[in-house]
Amino acid sequence: MTLSQSDPKPKPEPNPQSDAKSLNILCAGECMVELRSEGDVYHRGFAGDVINFGIYLKRLVPDATVNLLSAIGSDSLSHEMRAFLEQEGINTELVFTSPDKTVGLYMVHTDAAGERTFSYWRSDSAARHMLALSKNTPLDEMTGNTDYFYFSGITLAILDQPGREQLFALTEQYRRLGKTIIFDPNFRARLWPSHEQALAQIERCYGLCNILLSSVEDEQLLWGSSTKENTMKRLANYPIDEIILTNGPAEISAYDRGRQFQIQPIKAGKVVDTTSAGDAFNAGYIGARHAGYSTEESIEKASGLASVVIGLPGAIIPTSRMSGP
Repeated sequence: MTLSQSDPKPKPEPNPQSDAKSLNILCAGECMVELRSEGDVYHRGFAGDVINFGIYLKRLVPDATVNLLSAIGSDSLSHEMRAFLEQEGINTELVFTSPDKTVGLYMVHTDAAGERTFSYWRSDSAARHMLALSKNTPLDEMTGNTDYFYFSGITLAILDQPGREQLFALTEQYRRLGKTIIFDPNFRARLWPSHEQALAQIERCYGLCNILLSSVEDEQLLWGSSTKENTMKRLANYPIDEIILTNGPAEISAYDRGRQFQIQPIKAGKVVDTTSAGDAFNAGYIGARHAGYSTEESIEKASGLASVVIGLPGAIIPTSRMSGP
């Protein structure tokens, strides 16, 4: 999975597990309208933490089946969003349609250092009702070939409690069936009515997931000030097989079935926009792990993708600036 900003068509690396089973994943989350400012001009796109992950994963692993569990409206903007997702190769069979809701919107401003601030308009978002809109759809049967289930703390935060319980029930069903549960806490305090509720709901996911893709910042915001070492020690008490703990440009900490180690991330040539760096990292990691790369190799490849993404504006960079495994 060689990634380059200068050569859009490098020769791919050999796959260490070329006979691996095709990647089939279900991602639950919200796709939003993105308005990105460049001076007085705003550029419109579509993005969201889970969908950023899904799109980057599909680009990295073109033969993957990436299913999205979500909801949109019946208005023209919602139709454009569905068309965008399908153009990116995302399966929208489980993107339900609300007759009276629409899609959420966010505006992102980036400073000179590439750090971003957001303004959100999502109170009328159909995705908040994705589980209710699924009604009697047998999700576990429709996604029977799914090997992975991916969702985030933002997915949890936008749902009401009945919706969260449906999500947990689906997660538990997949866990019993031997599927791999992947969770990114992606903590956004403003989305939760209280810190206590956020902590309680997110911790439930720690007890259910096989792979945790988190960050030092999120863990410290959730659990209070602590050292990176204490954070990893606490996380190792959960029944999680793999824990990846990013730390901005600093060392990445990892836990793999009892083995702990540190890896220095690949440095970006420049930082333009950090909007979806974590989502791209997660996609790079899961794509590489599925292909048979080691945890260490997968972290390096994930870090390489993130270093490319933060060097370009917008959550979803042009396909021509990426290369696959």
